[in-house]
Amino acid sequence: MNIKELKSCARKTLKRNYFKTLIVVFIFTVIVGGGYTFSSKIEVPRYVKKRPEVVFVSNVLEKRKSVSDIIEDIISDTNGDKKEYKYTRGVIAPFVNNMVESNSVVLGFLNTTSLFIRNKTGNAIVSLITVVILTILYLFGINIIYIGKSRYFLEQRRYKDTHVGRLFFPAKVKRVGNVVVTLLIVNIKFVLWCFTIIGGFIKYYEYRMVEYILAENPNVKYKDAIKLSSQMMKGYKWKTFLLDLSFIGWNLLDLFTFGLTKYFFTNMYREASYAELYMSLRKRKDIDSNLKKYLCDEYLDIKDFSDKTYPDEKYFIKINKREPINIKHNDEYTLVTYVLMFFIFSFVGWFWEVILHLIQFGDFVNRGTLLGPWLPIYGWGGVITLYVLKRFKKRPKVYFIASIILCGILEYFTSWYLGFFKNLEYWNYTGNFLNINGRICLEGLLMFGLGCLSVGYFIGPFVNALLRKVNEKVLVIIALILVVLFVGDNVYSNIKPHVGDGITDNLIVEKLEIY
Repeated sequence: MNIKELKSCARKTLKRNYFKTLIVVFIFTVIVGGGYTFSSKIEVPRYVKKRPEVVFVSNVLEKRKSVSDIIEDIISDTNGDKKEYKYTRGVIAPFVNNMVESNSVVLGFLNTTSLFIRNKTGNAIVSLITVVILTILYLFGINIIYIGKSRYFLEQRRYKDTHVGRLFFPAKVKRVGNVVVTLLIVNIKFVLWCFTIIGGFIKYYEYRMVEYILAENPNVKYKDAIKLSSQMMKGYKWKTFLLDLSFIGWNLLDLFTFGLTKYFFTNMYREASYAELYMSLRKRKDIDSNLKKYLCDEYLDIKDFSDKTYPDEKYFIKINKREPINIKHNDEYTLVTYVLMFFIFSFVGWFWEVILHLIQFGDFVNRGTLLGPWLPIYGWGGVITLYVLKRFKKRPKVYFIASIILCGILEYFTSWYLGFFKNLEYWNYTGNFLNINGRICLEGLLMFGLGCLSVGYFIGPFVNALLRKVNEKVLVIIALILVVLFVGDNVYSNIKPHVGDGITDNLIVEKLEIY
């Protein structure tokens, strides 16, 4: 194994399929990493024109950018070793606090259960149900994406047309159960080894190939996956550590670029290099034959690079014969699908806001300004992206640049409109690198561009493919009902705005003078 050769092969792979890999890594980071947090923010005084009363919500919204951001800010040191939990209150507070303190979902769950048993709190049932739901989402959602990401990078080494949908590979081959159980056991074993002085470090590298083994063959049981990974890494733990260390220059560059190079190159470069490492180690001749038999996907390592997709029909696990969801990059959308996508995006945005508020404050609140479960800003953003930018689908670079321009125009004039006509400020990028009047900034626009790529090339076509499976008349009826409810909601909310705890109580009213 030569580190320079591995990284050289990784760069060649990325060069052939940069934008699609960029989308995969972005989606994976948002789901597994909890979203994106602005890193170029520098607190500076803001001087604005005098107004009788200005309502600011940017301070609150900045603290709700991502789950990871919330988790990092939950604990603040107040008196020595005493910790105060700033945001998390309510029925799921014990779980989140214990999870943060122990840095482990498993330990957080056990500590919370112990706390309930001792205190016999009346919120135990509600909290435990919430914890169970979140744990299930973590196990069956994140773990599927985790192995799917590894499968994507293994395939795209040799197949240019590898699709973003490979992120759901375990579900596609119906091996979710085995994948979840194997990863759960491996993680528990790793956590236990971390209690030893050096065991955690050794096992981290010893178990390193488990995810790729499952990505190649999701039939492998946990015992064999661990043994196989151990044999593959025998004598290569230190070299793999050096491979990790070789990215230190890129990590430093990530700091100087406020994390942007991490999203646009470093993360995918690292993942592509690890895929090359696995394909190199799987060729070892000293692996036990009883374990070597699991590495039987010969089409992952074809000699010549292919412009096509991986031949699913030749995969050794029988795939469901039902026609899978056919996602086409150049899909056409009808008026009905646009309407339904508007409501789907609006609901997903609303659900995301509700979940973040639940984690932050511990109670369920309708975060929308309307009564219904929708936040129109998410719907309009998704639909406008699909409609306006569809002409650029065959040119990803142009699509990305157009996304940045479109999002910049929309965000700037929305901010201007709210400030000029409504006396409201929902965000302010003052202090961020290359911002314009605090209304837009370079860092935010680049992230919006990645989001538009994800919507245009994957999320939109995926949702459209799902909708095509439903009878068209049914879709029309559903769309009409939703439109009527939405219009009625807007009319009612203009007369009687949706206010209450968890909505208007977060608004910060300030009197500002000209400096």
